[in-house]
Amino acid sequence: MEEELFGHISDEIVKKQCLQDFEELKICLAKGAWKASLVLAGSLIEAMLYDYIKGKDSIRKEVKNFEKRNITLSDLLQWARHYNIIGNNLFR
Repeated sequence: MEEELFGHISDEIVKKQCLQDFEELKICLAKGAWKASLVLAGSLIEAMLYDYIKGKDSIRKEVKNFEKRNITLSDLLQWARHYNIIGNNLFR
């Protein structure tokens, strides 16, 4: 499952961190640590979207402040929806 989720991440450091966070997320879920689980899940989504957009020159160049990493998860989700990276059913 991990390879399916994180195999596309080009940056090996980011991929390693995502794998570690995913393992921690599974532990938090098993222990009922819901707030920590939510934070970790959001962090994983942010990292994956950031890495994906980073690899798409046509999108990255249009995203203001992308290179400065002055963006939020909300920004990434909006751009992902705008560029059809995620579908309407995932963005409400």
